[in-house]
Amino acid sequence: MNHNNKNIPQDSLRSRLRNRRYACGFRKGEPRARLSRALRGESCGETILEEGGRNFRADLGKALALRRSLFGRSKGFNLPDPVEYIFPKEPCDISEIKSLWRSYLANKNRDHLLSLYLHIPFCSMRCEFCNCRSAVPSKKEDIDHYLDYLINYLNYFKDTFNKIFFDNLYIGGGTPSLLGKASLDRLLKVIFSNFKFKRNGQLNCELNPLTAAGEKLRLLRNYGFNRVSFGVQSLDPRVLKLNNRGYQTVKMVDEAIKNAKAADFKYINVDLIVGLYGDSSEALVKSFEKIISFRPQKISIYPLQPKDDYLKKHFDSDPHKFEEFWRSLFERSLTRISDMARENDFYVPRYDNLHLRMASASCWSYDDLGIKPQKKDYIGDTPNHSIFGAGEGAVSKIEGSLRYETDRLASALLKSRFLGTRRNSRIAMLDYICRTLNMMNFISYGRFSELFSKDFLAEFKRPIKNLVAMGAGRILSDRFELITNDRDERTLQLLLFFSEDEIK
Repeated sequence: MNHNNKNIPQDSLRSRLRNRRYACGFRKGEPRARLSRALRGESCGETILEEGGRNFRADLGKALALRRSLFGRSKGFNLPDPVEYIFPKEPCDISEIKSLWRSYLANKNRDHLLSLYLHIPFCSMRCEFCNCRSAVPSKKEDIDHYLDYLINYLNYFKDTFNKIFFDNLYIGGGTPSLLGKASLDRLLKVIFSNFKFKRNGQLNCELNPLTAAGEKLRLLRNYGFNRVSFGVQSLDPRVLKLNNRGYQTVKMVDEAIKNAKAADFKYINVDLIVGLYGDSSEALVKSFEKIISFRPQKISIYPLQPKDDYLKKHFDSDPHKFEEFWRSLFERSLTRISDMARENDFYVPRYDNLHLRMASASCWSYDDLGIKPQKKDYIGDTPNHSIFGAGEGAVSKIEGSLRYETDRLASALLKSRFLGTRRNSRIAMLDYICRTLNMMNFISYGRFSELFSKDFLAEFKRPIKNLVAMGAGRILSDRFELITNDRDERTLQLLLFFSEDEIK
């Protein structure tokens, strides 16, 4: 990789790591003897691996220095996705993409999921905190032209998927419900004429309560959609106004959910965000209390993923200041939110089981226990799951071959721009390791073997040995664990799974 060191900010992660004494994966205050033992190559915990010899200390020190240098080049709140960061995107040709899809589908494993994702990158106005690919159209023709391009793109791939049934369909944004009824109907006709979907799959559309008219909800239901998701974010008027979303009211949200139920939607999700500027634990609790009284099937609470300008404006460009703000806010709210969920017979998730600081954060999901879950959810970018994405900003993945993004759609498809990273079995394993250790802190040997037909301890013996010797990892009978909960520290440790040739 070609990194430009002149662009490294003074407050880089490397500087912060050094100042906070996170070198080699150790927290401030841990005994120096523990660090010294690790650098000598001595075991800091139970291990079934042999020590590496007299050069182990030097090798480990070099490995950490190289990775800390790479990690220090990142900035902002969202930590880099190690796989995307180390294997950069390159331009892709649409004809090659079509050929790769054909090859994959001809040999597709029956157990692998296949989903269709469509992106509608328009909003009536942009919320200040938004980090999605979206824009406010200057005129109605902007939306019409975009639909022309999108439909042209879907028609181009029609024959590629004509013998395949998709497991799931997800229309996201932006604001898909910004489309008028006629435009939405036009798009749906093309989708369901060109592609087929399994009966037990999830067909989901995102909506804004402002534009979720009953006629659009009934149209979606008539086409077979079985789930809708409302981006509500907060119900506190002051918080909404501070974040350029002051148009939304409690009544508007209530009516949108009622309209969805009247259209016979059972699976209704509502998104809330924790960490918005001006938010408080009391405001968050009241928002949750009001939403749960509307009885959606699911309430999802996402930690805000602030953009650099949002972080600069409201949190002095300090990601740690922001993280302390939202964590403190949520932890003060957690008991009351959990109690309300239990009182209303909603499932209460674990607080610590969350993927927070990567580009695609997970969320806390509170589910109505009285409604049977759908058999197949749209689960995003996960192992053994391919995604055919359409629309600007849509991410696609051809399992074992290519992960690419539609950067720009054009009326002439050959002028459209796609950026992608090649995928093979090793990159798939690295991607799974990074995502899983960020979400759950551990890798299950059984699950890893099931997905990749590989022995995790044997396949990644050297990095596991380094992490154990550092006191950062622990080998158990059924899984390997990372010990730290600090996101900066953990991302640095994940880089040990990549070879020196890969990260240079």
